[in-house]
Amino acid sequence: MRRILIATSNPGKLRDFAGAALRHGVEIAGIAEFASLPTVVEDGLTFEENACKKAEGYSRYVPGEI
Repeated sequence: MRRILIATSNPGKLRDFAGAALRHGVEIAGIAEFASLPTVVEDGLTFEENACKKAEGYSRYVPGEI
């Protein structure tokens, strides 16, 4: 099963993502110690730009993961 890490400490969001991903054979997990990581500044003009910034920023703390 593939695993994708989600940059949130919100258990409701993780549960919702996990429910949607399960039917596609994907496991969802939070980034361990996410709350202690430096905050990524969300100054993009769109939700998509900010999502990309967060994905790229937090991915530095979990090399080899999606």
